[in-house]
Amino acid sequence: MVLRHRLSTLDVYYGWIVAVAGFAAATVLFGLSYSIAVFFDPLLEAFPVGTGMVSLMFGVQTFMIYGGSVPGGTVVDTIGARRSAFLASGLVVAGLGGASLAGTFIVLLTWYGVVAGLGMSLLYVVAYTAVPRWFGRHRGLATGIASSGLGIGLLLIPPLAAWLVELVGWRGAYRVLGLGAGVILLVATSLIADSPQAVGADTEAEFPYGPPPEPTRTPLREQLHAVGDVAASRPFVAVLVGWLFVWTPLYIYMNHVVRFVSETALPAGTGVAAISLVGVTTSLARVGVGSASDRLGRVHTFVASGALVAVAVPAMTLVTGRLPFFALTVIFGIGYGGAGALLSPLVAELFGGENLGTVFGLASVSFAIGGLTAPAAAGLAFDAVGTYTPVFWVAGAVGMIGAGLIWVAGKTAAHRKTAVAEA
Repeated sequence: MVLRHRLSTLDVYYGWIVAVAGFAAATVLFGLSYSIAVFFDPLLEAFPVGTGMVSLMFGVQTFMIYGGSVPGGTVVDTIGARRSAFLASGLVVAGLGGASLAGTFIVLLTWYGVVAGLGMSLLYVVAYTAVPRWFGRHRGLATGIASSGLGIGLLLIPPLAAWLVELVGWRGAYRVLGLGAGVILLVATSLIADSPQAVGADTEAEFPYGPPPEPTRTPLREQLHAVGDVAASRPFVAVLVGWLFVWTPLYIYMNHVVRFVSETALPAGTGVAAISLVGVTTSLARVGVGSASDRLGRVHTFVASGALVAVAVPAMTLVTGRLPFFALTVIFGIGYGGAGALLSPLVAELFGGENLGTVFGLASVSFAIGGLTAPAAAGLAFDAVGTYTPVFWVAGAVGMIGAGLIWVAGKTAAHRKTAVAEA
């Protein structure tokens, strides 16, 4: 409270402080989630349950992150982003601590996949939805800054986790990561405020036509009824399916790029280097593309970003040199970063800021479905045909359809708003 009060007196809009807190939350969330590969061999040695079962840890946690965002969004809308972040911090620390003490694989899966996954789910909703409430003119830029924590977490935490595993073993690594995550998240939580009114922030520069409404605690029944109306609308269905389709080539690339490279004439190590390149590119793109969307519009910018991903993935089957492959990877990273930065701003623009956490969480079910199905389907298809070429081209076509559905959602939502205004 003291730190937040002091920062609120500085000559800077407090919304930028909230964006930094969202950045920290996203860094911890995605850095911990993607560090699972570092623990794979040590866990397989400690729990000889087979490769498939150990792989299930990432699948369960991914499903909890995005599937749990529906109730998580309701929690954020009900008790506020600040209290939700505090609860999320406790769940993440408890999950990592419990995993470090696990004596059986099922216990490990419960603590790491379910408990920590639920905490990460709350962090995901907070990181992506707390910031848009603070911004009007610079919403895309601010949300891009917050979401760019994904790439930074991907760059920093897995190497740190690998070093810790070598130094203190996998159990010790989980304890140290849990402690570090707890400290970072508690600082970030102390910086979060639920609204400009909570810290007396001057909103004139961001909202020149009047301050944003202060969040209200709507009774759960009314909240669910309002969200149900949105969920049943054609624009929302288009967004739900559109996100699922846009992220299909993305999930396939991120899960299969190393194996894809091994099937080509590209030098060894190119696939791993490509993942790191995506981490850097997506972080920069989230800030740059997010800022551009403040001038170009959310829908058009999101559609263009999704189209870049859809084009880049199949095009990788046509190149033979490392330089053009990395060039396409940069294009992929720009598209990935741009689309990722605009998730919550797109929802806020199409469906309004009321119940933003719940509506955003409901739309994020797309990622739970895609994360579970797209990589597995791509693997089965590769086993059947013996090459990634048709897999990547089909994925690209699906991604392009998804981008088109987002364009349709924008048009439909605009017509809907016009009809309501005229009525």
